[in-house]
Amino acid sequence: GLLDLRRDRLIGRNLLDFVDDRDRDAVLGCLDDPGTDVTPFPLLTLVDRHGEPFPTGAMMHRVRTAGGDVAGMMALVRDRTDELAAEVERQRAIELNQRILDTAPLGIIAVDREGRVTMVNEAFGRIAQVEPADVPSLLGVQVQDQETTIRNRMLALLDQALGGMATTWKTAEFVLSDGTKAALDIHAVPLRDEDGLVDGVLGIVADQTEQHEAAEALRRSETRYRTLAEAAHDIIFLVDPDLRLLYVNPAGYRPFDKGLEDAVGTAVADWFPPQVAERQAASIGQVFETGEPLSAERQFPFPDGARYLNTVLAPIRDADGVVIAVQGISRDLTERQRRERQLQQSEQRFRDLVEYLPAGLCILQDDRLVYVNPALSGILGRSRGELL
Repeated sequence: GLLDLRRDRLIGRNLLDFVDDRDRDAVLGCLDDPGTDVTPFPLLTLVDRHGEPFPTGAMMHRVRTAGGDVAGMMALVRDRTDELAAEVERQRAIELNQRILDTAPLGIIAVDREGRVTMVNEAFGRIAQVEPADVPSLLGVQVQDQETTIRNRMLALLDQALGGMATTWKTAEFVLSDGTKAALDIHAVPLRDEDGLVDGVLGIVADQTEQHEAAEALRRSETRYRTLAEAAHDIIFLVDPDLRLLYVNPAGYRPFDKGLEDAVGTAVADWFPPQVAERQAASIGQVFETGEPLSAERQFPFPDGARYLNTVLAPIRDADGVVIAVQGISRDLTERQRRERQLQQSEQRFRDLVEYLPAGLCILQDDRLVYVNPALSGILGRSRGELL
């Protein structure tokens, strides 16, 4: 079967006819060695009737007569093609896993039940600031150098994994060898033997220091922004694409006798009469659509009376540049408008007074006439166009 030949065609043939050239000398040596009755060939390459080589494992037994004379050789042969193919695949898988371990951005470490390090990749060494080869001797020292609460939490994590339960510790703060702090996500997974018993722990470590610092910086920035917004006299608000409020500061919700929790999530249309709300929604929608800021001065009805507001709407974008919200800042110009109207009314009263004044009146600027009332024009006998 192995040689793809019938037995009657094999009987009488020389064994060497079916041995690959590379292995013939070894087989000849076995045949010529009278002192060895059993010779193993872990890998013996044979050739089938088509001339195709294939791997086998063989055991050569010297057959002797009752008087001890050599009567012949017996070979026990098994096909190792599938076995060696499986071994090649296993080696490829091992090499692939090793490459993954060596190039993975995550730190990976394995320890046995006694806490001895059995495997560690380069990323773990970078994260821990220790050469991978030094991890087994220095890891215990680094753990002991941590604060008591951190150390106890880490040992508890190890105990839980050894007890058969996968455990995760998010954003654990560890002190590194240079004294700096690192924020680490640690995932501990139990390793089991062939019988399913836990015989070690696999630790997967992700360095989240940069993300943690960025999140802290963002939190501080948001706190500062919120503090400024809460104290601002201008109305500051944030609207999502569905035209619902994500945020509004006290200057915006207090005039309506609402709290922040009452305001967030409400629609823009809930705050003003339909015509005003429709106009405001159109402006916000335009910013979402074009991505361009928009500024307008309009009058809005408030519970304590109408207010004239200058509103600047600006797009808020995500990391991909997509507009995800619109921020509005509204400044109350009501008092300024009132003063401007008063000034206009005062100027109009003055103009009405001097226009009908029976006495002549003029205004000079840089020695030139800039205003002449009708009475003075009549006195001088010249039109105002000629005098100015």
